[in-house]
Amino acid sequence: MSVRNAARWSPPVFARDEGDYFDWEILLKLARGLGGGPTGLAPIDRAIAIAGWLGLSWSPQLMLEFLLRTGRWGDAYLPWRRGLSLRKLRASPNGIDLGPLEPGIGHRIEHRDKRVHLEAGPVLDAWNRLNQTMKKAQTNTLVLIGRRDVRSNNSWMHNIEALARGAERCVLLVNPRDAARVGVSDGETALLESRVYRGEVRVKTTDDMALGVVSLPHGWGHSKSAPWQRVAGSRPGVSANDWTDDTVVESVVGQSVLNGVAVSLSRVTHEGDNEPIKTVTTRNNDIDLLE
Repeated sequence: MSVRNAARWSPPVFARDEGDYFDWEILLKLARGLGGGPTGLAPIDRAIAIAGWLGLSWSPQLMLEFLLRTGRWGDAYLPWRRGLSLRKLRASPNGIDLGPLEPGIGHRIEHRDKRVHLEAGPVLDAWNRLNQTMKKAQTNTLVLIGRRDVRSNNSWMHNIEALARGAERCVLLVNPRDAARVGVSDGETALLESRVYRGEVRVKTTDDMALGVVSLPHGWGHSKSAPWQRVAGSRPGVSANDWTDDTVVESVVGQSVLNGVAVSLSRVTHEGDNEPIKTVTTRNNDIDLLE
């Protein structure tokens, strides 16, 4: 959203109390406890550690000072240059205008044709595998996707009475043809089941959903996660995470698949169908019973 190059120093809004730590101090202690340092580059972190033993402690301000003064707009630690330094930046509470934006990505593209290549092999291979998987999918299998609710903003608005009023919003959106196929009507409670979990959900039929796709909003399920929230606890809803299959990961970067989870939908036939599915998994030669 910027239209100009600019630099500005933003000091902490509040002074810390005695015994408090800044976030960077906590993270630095964790990094050093794990054998690292502030930069993640072993030789530099070792040099910083040695400097600390000599009484020269590292801080983000020192790093920022170094980056400012050795960067394009800096004074290079030369007293006769008029470039940036942390002292000059602090003396300009409204920031310093460095001029209009300039093209900055062309020289970073290393392809000979100087174009961004979108046809990455691993991504295309994964796309082809996805197409084959979709073709082999059973006709009675649905895919569960998430959604945001405009009055929720994830979940932290669920405990605000004025925003929690009105119709129930933690409902499963289902295409009317999918609902008719399994014998579930609008407003009824149905049984949603994945490999790892089965639970009851309220159904709302809508043509906005594509055939074979159902949707639950994320951020609900307060009865288990936040029983101390009076308003949210009175409208607990269900947690879409319960149906997420922990064994299914995206093939390119290995990220858990949180959208497109294979599920089935059916009518509630008897009590007890809303209990989690018990599965046995083997991990490091130990058998864990997951409920």
